[in-house]
Amino acid sequence: MAFWYFIRSAPGELQPVPLRTMEAFFRQRARLPGESDGFVRYAGLAVSVSGRTAMGIERLWFARCRLRSDGRLDEEHLIQVAAARRKLLRGEARAERTGALVDASKLFELRGLRNQCDWEPEDSELLALRRLVNHRAGWEML
Repeated sequence: MAFWYFIRSAPGELQPVPLRTMEAFFRQRARLPGESDGFVRYAGLAVSVSGRTAMGIERLWFARCRLRSDGRLDEEHLIQVAAARRKLLRGEARAERTGALVDASKLFELRGLRNQCDWEPEDSELLALRRLVNHRAGWEML
């Protein structure tokens, strides 16, 4: 299994990032260039390989991570998002009835926090990703 990463350098543009750089970023040892909103957007692929040949895509995901002012991963924010996702998946976050009203503020807060790490790429970014992945694989894999 190999992991391939591509960051959005500008709307509609992606560039490959070495696995070592992404691993260092996730360990707060490397910086990535962020966008004006303080996030870095990336596509990640888990690729099955045989020898050095890419055989297929096992998983593809799109995410965004909030950066600190120095360009490193905002780990506190990531922990908050992970906790929100866990509560939502376990069904721990529910709307509560208070008299005649339903208070769903906590539920909406958790959903909003979870959505801060989601990224839906534009069509032009999907096409750019397809070109990059197929070029790297040496065949039309995506």
